[in-house]
Amino acid sequence: MADILVEQSPFGCVYRPSEEFMDEDDEGIVYGVLSMLKLGTDQKFQTDIWALLKARAQKYSVDKKISSILENLSTPKSDIRVGLLINERLLHFPATIASPAFKSLANDLKKFAAQYRFSHVVLILKIRIADKDSNKERNEANASDVPNKRKKLTKAQKKRIAASAIANAKVIYDNREEELLFQGGLQFDYFQYPVQSDVEKDSKFGSVVREGITYRPYRRVCFLDSSTFHRYIELVSSADKL
Repeated sequence: MADILVEQSPFGCVYRPSEEFMDEDDEGIVYGVLSMLKLGTDQKFQTDIWALLKARAQKYSVDKKISSILENLSTPKSDIRVGLLINERLLHFPATIASPAFKSLANDLKKFAAQYRFSHVVLILKIRIADKDSNKERNEANASDVPNKRKKLTKAQKKRIAASAIANAKVIYDNREEELLFQGGLQFDYFQYPVQSDVEKDSKFGSVVREGITYRPYRRVCFLDSSTFHRYIELVSSADKL
């Protein structure tokens, strides 16, 4: 995947040290990248991504529509061409880079329209979701979900309880511009899954505590149609403060 991103140059943005401050040791340093890839099924990394998303959706999504969306987008069709937005940068890298970078991406999409014309775009956001009062949530969910408390919870009931616990919880976005997806009146489907077990305990990408509240790492997978995606690009490009 990294090789393809490099080969796509000059499409996309790569964040590097300024030349005036760069020395020989800095030549290979990259602070981040904003680009897009075709998410088809003809290469291994593509099928691996689809397989991962389907597995996570099956385990964590309570909305059956998500599995149908994944199946539809991952099945080769003449009228469906899926893109994957790559928006990665160092944690705590200034978010002010987002607006000019998305403006550049918009120009690239016009310039290379034939190659990067997607009917749908998948975004995978890095977020952290606040813990809620787990005992209270569990008791409320059990009361409504399990009439006979002596019965064991089914997998579906456990999924609903977990989803209910985080549905209205506070969220921290590692890339601040991605919060605009949920503030600009955009309509799209998404699901999210925890990655706490995939992150080392002391990693900066793990849980954080703010004002006494623990925020745990998740991934939020968003499915945007073409018009919604371009509206999102406009929102970020015109954002005054991030």
